[in-house]
Parts: sequence; structure tokens; C-alpha cells
Amino acid sequence: MSQRCPLAIPLKKFYLKDHRLDFAGHATVVPQSGVECPGALWLITETCEASLDQFEGYPTYYRKEYLHQDGVDIMVYVMNDPDFAWAPHQSYLDLLEQGRRDWQLSEDLGFNVFSN
Repeated sequence: MSQRCPLAIPLKKFYLKDHRLDFAGHATVVPQSGVECPGALWLITETCEASLDQFEGYPTYYRKEYLHQDGVDIMVYVMNDPDFAWAPHQSYLDLLEQGRRDWQLSEDLGFNVFSN
């Protein structure tokens, strides 16, 4: 985030209710009752959002979903057409694992991809 959105302000770790983390080459969230998806909340500027849109391939690769949880409005990128047969690259998983450690998120992400 510091490279893509230097004006973004990290707020807190966050667990998105009734969603799970999954991978279709890249990370996405999938609705599922009774589970939580670990992540982090950031306060972003319009410039940050434009930068993220470009990086995430919005609106073709990812779409934006606007959610409300625990009094907080949240925007998440969700993969448009996930192909769950496509395994993520190890370097991508390493980057996500570093973020998980940086934010001190649960090691149980609901998906065993980090144990490979």
C-alpha cells in the first residue's frame, strides 16, 4: 500500500463477517455464512482509489462491492469471474502472508494455502 497509495492511512485489522478468503490465481472474498475473512481497513483518498482501481484491474478483473458492518462502510474488490482451478504463485502468497503477519491476523485464514 505504501507504494501504490502513499496517502492511505492504516486504521485497524478487520474480520469481514460471512465471507471467506479464496484464491483464483489472486485473492478474492466469497460470501459464506458463519465465517470471517481476515483483512485490514485503510482510509484512502480518491487518488488512492484510482491507483488501486488500476492495479486491481477494475472494472474488468475485479469489481467493487460496498458493504456495511459494525457501523463501518467498507469497499472491497471482488473477482468478477474467478477460475478456482488456477493456483496462486508462491511470490503472491508470500506477499499476502507478510501482510497477515504485519497486521497480526489469525493464522487460520479459513484456507490452507499458506501451509504449502
